[in-house]
Amino acid sequence: MATQIPTQNKKAKILFVDDDDNLRFAMRKALSRYHLEVVGCDDGRIAIDVLKTGRWQGERIELCVLDLRMPKMHGFEILNAVDLFTVPVIVLTGHGSVEDAVRALRAGASDFVQKPIGVKDLVERVMPLLGEPTRRAQAGDRLALAKLERQHIETLLREVRNVSEVARILEIDRRTLQRKMSAWRVQESAQNNSATSLS
Repeated sequence: MATQIPTQNKKAKILFVDDDDNLRFAMRKALSRYHLEVVGCDDGRIAIDVLKTGRWQGERIELCVLDLRMPKMHGFEILNAVDLFTVPVIVLTGHGSVEDAVRALRAGASDFVQKPIGVKDLVERVMPLLGEPTRRAQAGDRLALAKLERQHIETLLREVRNVSEVARILEIDRRTLQRKMSAWRVQESAQNNSATSLS
């Protein structure tokens, strides 16, 4: 299959999350030949913020390549902290299994690939996930609904001051509500640290 290179003047920007500095540098250099701009980091908090908002430092991120095994925050922790993905995610790992692939896809990843992978092969995985305005518009609508849901829940929590009672009012499991609240705290922490410089 021929690799389709984007024709727009502005490069598509990809967040490459991996603790291997050399791999991030190599991918940045190699993918630039395919009109792809790579920004790299090894900070899971930044990854969570980008996956939730689709932006980093005011600029649109089109896709995220995420390594599973990192010392500070495992890739599954990052995936599980995101209720709604605004950008596609390709999970990349050198120690994967069928179970890991299934788990990643169920958690919201768009693709799962094993290291080592050639640049051309990775590009062929990336290209079909770029430039999908309908996907992004739908994600934006769901994000707006998620914000309204959070506002409603937080209003109830201020008024009732009891998580179990709020869960009963909303007719959801208390643990589900607690997971939502935990995800919000992680998101806020990520946003507070999103100014951290990417390598």
